[in-house]
Amino acid sequence: LDALGNGITVSVGADAILSPDDIGDRIPPVTTLSGVQDSGMYRSGVTVNLAAPDAQSGVLYTKYILTGTSTAQAYTAPLVISQEGTTTIQYYSVDRAGNNEAARTISFLIDATPPEIGTAFDIATDSFRFFALDTVNLAPALVCNATECTATDDAGNTAKLVFKVKDKK
Repeated sequence: LDALGNGITVSVGADAILSPDDIGDRIPPVTTLSGVQDSGMYRSGVTVNLAAPDAQSGVLYTKYILTGTSTAQAYTAPLVISQEGTTTIQYYSVDRAGNNEAARTISFLIDATPPEIGTAFDIATDSFRFFALDTVNLAPALVCNATECTATDDAGNTAKLVFKVKDKK
């Protein structure tokens, strides 16, 4: 019967079949993410796991959206992320009773490439000037002494330039 009591029957595909005990489920699942931390920095690729236990009706699905995409994908296996730069993951779950979890968002940075050390000769001072460059971290630290320069980015990648003095004999 439809809502007005008419004898119309409509067949609707079910996403979940609930037991009588599950019908009273009003609590959405809570998805946890492991493998990375919010605002974390990593020097290599990462594996991200999502888990959403739901003790009453059970989880119907977990979905996620990665940086650069707008369509939610079904989570079926750990996410392996290796692209350098900032990645944002939005994720949520829905239980079999139809309770929707509010979406959660996490962002992290992968920087697997060490900075580079550049040099220029300053004619006015008759000396070399050193600087550090990095594709992900815009201001890597540069420390120089009489024998070397070391550049370090925020992820901990380093580059070293060692000076060798040639005998003038």
